[in-house]
Amino acid sequence: MNSHLPISINVNKYRFKYLALYHGLREAILEGKLKQGYKLPSTRELSANYEINRNTVKQVYEMLLADGYIHTKTGSGTYVSYTPQKLEPKTVKEKSVKLSQWGKKLPYLYNEEKKVPFHFGIGFSPDYENFPVSDWKRAINLAAKELNYLVKKDLPDQGLYELREAISSYLMRTRGITCEPEDIFITNGTMHAFSLLAQLLISPGDRIVIEDPTFGSMKETLYALEAHLITVPVHTDDFLVENWESSLAYVTPSHQFPTGRIMPLEQRIALLEWANQNDSLIIEDDYDSEFRRKGRPIEPLKVLDYEDRVIFLGTFSKTILPGLRIGYTILPKHVKPYFQAAKHIFQPYTTSALEQMAITLFLRNGNYEKHLRKMNRIYSAKYEKFIFLFEKYLPNAFEWISSESGMHVFGWWRYSEGKYLVFIERCNAHGIYWISDIAGFTEKPPRPAAIFGFSSFDYEEMENAISTMGEIFQEVLHGIYV
Repeated sequence: MNSHLPISINVNKYRFKYLALYHGLREAILEGKLKQGYKLPSTRELSANYEINRNTVKQVYEMLLADGYIHTKTGSGTYVSYTPQKLEPKTVKEKSVKLSQWGKKLPYLYNEEKKVPFHFGIGFSPDYENFPVSDWKRAINLAAKELNYLVKKDLPDQGLYELREAISSYLMRTRGITCEPEDIFITNGTMHAFSLLAQLLISPGDRIVIEDPTFGSMKETLYALEAHLITVPVHTDDFLVENWESSLAYVTPSHQFPTGRIMPLEQRIALLEWANQNDSLIIEDDYDSEFRRKGRPIEPLKVLDYEDRVIFLGTFSKTILPGLRIGYTILPKHVKPYFQAAKHIFQPYTTSALEQMAITLFLRNGNYEKHLRKMNRIYSAKYEKFIFLFEKYLPNAFEWISSESGMHVFGWWRYSEGKYLVFIERCNAHGIYWISDIAGFTEKPPRPAAIFGFSSFDYEEMENAISTMGEIFQEVLHGIYV
């Protein structure tokens, strides 16, 4: 009989000859080239014709036999026993996932940011060029020397005690907040803390007080939890306190997002009185308050909180590095045990001990405050340059909301919505983007608005982009594209 078979033995694909022969025979059977009942050559014949050791052929036959592809008949030989089933092509149904009510809302709330050549808005990233790399490396290296101690140390859910102690001292020294290390929890940033608090404190249908506009991500979290939002306009007037029926308010009093407004003292006191009278809690997000262009940081609401109603949120993501997802929250004593339980369940492993120790050392040796002082000078100069360039190339295009802190500016477009849409489209075509669709508004803004981050760009980059915007602005203004 002819012992040459319609098989492909790819010795280059497989490391060993027995695997090449096994897969060659197996594929020929599965493809129907060797049909059921076909008598295979003896091991001696196959060995001779393919120049493969006979024991190797025997091993391959035993593997095929074990897999059910062939069978032997005593005194007769070895036969193919497997017939490949002819599979009709199936209509592939789109797979679905059974989602919770929370999960069903996510596709409508999530909007992936584009990566573009020049974006005045993405993340309001800090100025990396002026980051004190050598000081931070020194802190990391010193923290690494403590690694044996940190590895052996059983880190509590609250975070490294040394860091909480350093934060407590820093806040007392710079912000006037009196708190103990035991009152502080280390988190993976502000959003992590807010998400845990929202899940802990909010049930579907609960009425929650928020500023309008506010952080889009915070608002979307509340929507996902089916909260009923009581919105307080802040884009035209100050935050006006009313006798709301609500157990929780979320505010950014030291640097309102996105307008940059500061909540007046009388409104802060009124808000605390409302919380005291209604047995309610206030989440104070201390967003961007460290970067003051004039004077020292604004006194937080927490300083006036004599009844322990305020949950204070802070972060190092903006002041040190965005990739350093470490923040902190100061909790009222009656909230602490519940937050600790939630954190233990949803985040059983604490934030990097090495990074926590590095921040501790950065705070202790004064490098953190030195860095903030330097960045305040740099951001103040960049802010002045930004406003100057806009007034030079786009005079009267935007009405800027006055702000004395932060890494972005908020402005109202002075012309028609139609012109603004054309202006945006033309700028995008030149690779220039900013935040024009402001998700933080509950309703459509009364006028077209914009948020521009300026912190991460040097003067040349800034002028190149804004001068191009100026050319487009003049074209749109004079009707060339409308």
